[in-house]
Amino acid sequence: DGTIYFTTNGSDARLPGGVISPTAQIYSAPISLPESTLVKARVFNGTNWSALSEAQFVVETFTSWTASYFTSNQLANPNISGATADPDEDGVTNEDEFTAGTNPQDEESCLHIEQIGFDSQANEFSFRFVVPARRNYLVEFRDSLANTNWNTLTNVSVSATSRTIEIFNPPAPDERYYRLTVPSQP
Repeated sequence: DGTIYFTTNGSDARLPGGVISPTAQIYSAPISLPESTLVKARVFNGTNWSALSEAQFVVETFTSWTASYFTSNQLANPNISGATADPDEDGVTNEDEFTAGTNPQDEESCLHIEQIGFDSQANEFSFRFVVPARRNYLVEFRDSLANTNWNTLTNVSVSATSRTIEIFNPPAPDERYYRLTVPSQP
């Protein structure tokens, strides 16, 4: 029990003597971090403070992402490292590779469904795809092309490592359409 106080400026939420820092904020809902940030937090309960917890959150930008994939000479050439460039010629721009978490220098590294199957005994469809590290994807469906609304089948959460995911879903009575998307980031 208690109240969680946190800071995003690198200071402690507790000042000497146990006073709450004027820069401390009360945690009540998820927060958005627009840039890489050190968050420090403590729980305050009556007159007692918990131990200090801190975590460095790294927000990857397109600029930092390109710096990790391209040499300085390539970075100087927008036809290679620019947002609309496609250096691996896989039909996906660098900007979209950044969003999907794929490698812009490897044509095999792209957001796609690897395998689709149907198990007639279990009466279910399955599909498999690779989720890169630090990315989450949505698997969505709709039962008619006339319907413009997509329904979420599952949200594949973020993981520290790349992994292969297999999704199972019973077929719709007549037809069903699926898509794999990258959710908008805050």
